[in-house]
Amino acid sequence: MQSKRSRVAAAAFIAAGVAVVVNGCTLLEAVDPPVSSAIYATATEGKASDATVKVPSWVPDDATMVRIKANSDTGAEILEFTPAKPETIGAPCTTPASAAPPVLDDTWWLQTQPTDDVVVCQDGWYVYTNAATYWAWKNS
Repeated sequence: MQSKRSRVAAAAFIAAGVAVVVNGCTLLEAVDPPVSSAIYATATEGKASDATVKVPSWVPDDATMVRIKANSDTGAEILEFTPAKPETIGAPCTTPASAAPPVLDDTWWLQTQPTDDVVVCQDGWYVYTNAATYWAWKNS
């Protein structure tokens, strides 16, 4: 006959095994997350064939201090860069930015969601600028 202590230990072991099986993806993502990030001195570096995370083609080649973070499972990305000279990028969005806030975040990312009237869209990206720095995001 098993003692109460060994039955409790066996039940806990089985419950832990079930939790690992049920949450296998979560456990795997903790070990090998699908999120990558990179910092490039220029956008040209981030567009190179050996770039860790590719910078979108619409980012000016002379942009500097390019930061990008991407989730390879969902396609979500956030981006920050400073162009050599401020330029117009994008056009009015069909879906307001407030309906599609960024799902990724980082310490360098905007702390407050920009208002809709200052956000434009470019190739599936939402783009915001304060005239010196540009931030962009897409959720898939």
